[in-house]
Amino acid sequence: MGKQKRTNKKDLAVEYWHGGPAGRAVGDLLIPGTEAPGISHGVDEMTSEIFAQQRPDFVYITIDRNLALDYSILNAKLGPAALYRVKPRGPLQPDPDYPSGISHRCRAAVVLAVESDVITTETPDTGAHLGYSTWDDGSPLYDSDGYPLPNKIHQTSGVKPSHLRGLGYGADFDAIASLCTRTMRDLHSKDGNPRQLRSSSSRDSFGF
Repeated sequence: MGKQKRTNKKDLAVEYWHGGPAGRAVGDLLIPGTEAPGISHGVDEMTSEIFAQQRPDFVYITIDRNLALDYSILNAKLGPAALYRVKPRGPLQPDPDYPSGISHRCRAAVVLAVESDVITTETPDTGAHLGYSTWDDGSPLYDSDGYPLPNKIHQTSGVKPSHLRGLGYGADFDAIASLCTRTMRDLHSKDGNPRQLRSSSSRDSFGF
């Protein structure tokens, strides 16, 4: 019983982080993009499909400080960014884009501390956001150094990490998928196996 109580107390002490636009102070309330001045107009222009994918009607927080830091760096493309330690307000929902327990969404969060408010696009990222990225088959999209990896079907068709290395660190998903498809086509062309190529191409059309 005593051990269980210690576990519960530790759970209550979990720290949550949020990376976003700079300018918030301790005690400020972080609200969803659908309610934020200067952002809500962009939300209004979203298609229903994009809205359903991104769900800007929530505030996103994570227990992974480095993941929040990387998102603040991504936000810096739109202007000054910051890393905040926050407390969720209201119930938490799991973020479907991440493994259970890593990222959550809520209707609002209160700023407990401003960890850094000088984040720019020149701030080195930690690579944490890459570590959670996977293909649809569950295989990792990047290796431990942040370089792209082929998925299971690509690997079966002969595509190797070395084929993708030239795309560089943190390569864009579309660029990775496109190069995997081209490499697969080239490999099968050399093997003289057009039947296998057509089969692989049809699978690619479904997101492999």
